[in-house]
Amino acid sequence: MATKHTYTASLGMEGDFVSSGEDGTLRGEECQQIIRLPAASVWSVWCMSNGDVIAGSSDSVARIFTISAERKAPAATIANFRAKVEEYQSSKGKIDVDSLPGMDALSKPGKKSGDTCMVNNNGIPEVYQWNEVSLQWEKIGNAVGQAPESSNVYQGKEYDYVFEIELDEGSPTMRKLKLPYNKTTDPYIAAQEFLDANNLPPMYLDEVAEFIIKNAGEYQRSSAVQNYDPFTGGQAYVPEGRRQPVSGGGLDPFTGGSSYRSSGGAGNGYTGNVPVESDHHKSQVKVKNTFFPMVDYMTFSSPESYTEKVIQKIHEFNSEVAENLRISEDCLSRLPVLCKLLTTQTSSSIETEHFHVIESVLKWPVDKLFPGLDLLRLSLLHKSGNAHFTGDEDSGKVFLGELIAFAVGSQPEAKNQLLVLRCLANMFALPSSAQLMDYERKWLLSEVSPLYQSDSKPFQTALATLVLNYCHFYASKKCPDGIADCVQCCMRVLNSSFNLEAKFRAMVGIGSLATFDRALVKRSTSSVDLVSLLQPLCSVLDPSKVGNCAEVLLDVIA
Repeated sequence: MATKHTYTASLGMEGDFVSSGEDGTLRGEECQQIIRLPAASVWSVWCMSNGDVIAGSSDSVARIFTISAERKAPAATIANFRAKVEEYQSSKGKIDVDSLPGMDALSKPGKKSGDTCMVNNNGIPEVYQWNEVSLQWEKIGNAVGQAPESSNVYQGKEYDYVFEIELDEGSPTMRKLKLPYNKTTDPYIAAQEFLDANNLPPMYLDEVAEFIIKNAGEYQRSSAVQNYDPFTGGQAYVPEGRRQPVSGGGLDPFTGGSSYRSSGGAGNGYTGNVPVESDHHKSQVKVKNTFFPMVDYMTFSSPESYTEKVIQKIHEFNSEVAENLRISEDCLSRLPVLCKLLTTQTSSSIETEHFHVIESVLKWPVDKLFPGLDLLRLSLLHKSGNAHFTGDEDSGKVFLGELIAFAVGSQPEAKNQLLVLRCLANMFALPSSAQLMDYERKWLLSEVSPLYQSDSKPFQTALATLVLNYCHFYASKKCPDGIADCVQCCMRVLNSSFNLEAKFRAMVGIGSLATFDRALVKRSTSSVDLVSLLQPLCSVLDPSKVGNCAEVLLDVIA
């Protein structure tokens, strides 16, 4: 029988079977004979009483095959049939380059990390992937389409797909690789196996998985991998660059598995809380509360390897801006040292002149600000950088005003808006800047209010993280006014966001507040409204942390 889906099978006069299937072939018993048709699928086959076989295919044609010399078709008819089969097979997987959008399609940001975009670059189909950290479309390689059906064999094994991928690794020649894939394999597992087999860095995991999903269609999940969570990292490799809490250790509810450990010992913010059991689950399985209260803030950090791209972008933009805005080579030479100090979690002080290059970049045109905002984000996590930019209360207010202006100006850039949200979330990393966030809470939350309507997942996650940090701040201070504002912000995230990670962080925020003052949380919102937002989330199984957290929170506020 065919290794793909078999649609029909018929028993012949000699007691052997003939089958048809979705791979466009007729196959004799044990696939000893294979007849290819010029069609995507062969829907039906029937063995006739005279020994002939009739097949109906997706091209709306019924064809009869015979071993009888008397009923054999003329040579011209057979030649025409073979030509059609060859033409069909050679056309499979070809990309219609003319139908692809031009390079200007890359001016629109992606909605989430891993989004792919295929464009026509002067007649060459190129594939780009959206990086939510660098806020850029990064070229994966040239698209060469799916291999023909006859090439769906890789290392002696037949697959549903064998993709050919060309990687642009900066060398004069492209690196061509084959990616085998079956529809019943989780795309993230297949992607990880592909990376391992070709010694590729784990940073490509998301983009390879997204490529598979886009080109192979929906994953046909089998029961054997129901507990695998490729989107949160449960039972999976979690690449660097994820949002990590400032301190702590143990179970990480933001990834679904063991917490990430950097060289500085950063872990999660969820240690020391006593598990609370919930019996709200429909199956009556008690869910333990490993989600709240928070014990530390969530921040956006990056490894030193990431800052190399930022430095390259600053050098590139420096050659493009007006001459009076250009940064001297002496200042630029300080960037590698600065980035190393910002990303190694060192307590060593950083000299003031190192931050001057960031200040200079922040004076560039709005479309070239983002690498400066990216380094500002990291600077706010360091004691020296935080003190330099936020200063005392008065200078800190001026700083916040200038920062917000990058996000809510007349024509704000999406990249700048996202990085501003991440900078604001990182303001909670140190007590002095967290206090500044407290003083300016009403004004600041009002200014970022329009960003709730964004349909970008990175936006929603960053905004939810800012709200989550506010929740932790006011829960620990037990400030009634602050708690009331935070509950309303969390409700807004739950109501407006389609991003499950953002919803999860909003639930953790409400849970943290309710742990310290449940009555105040209930007074701050209609319990009916909150319950109506949480109940649908209880049925979420992937990632499981969303459904479990919703159940625990429903019990807490009941």
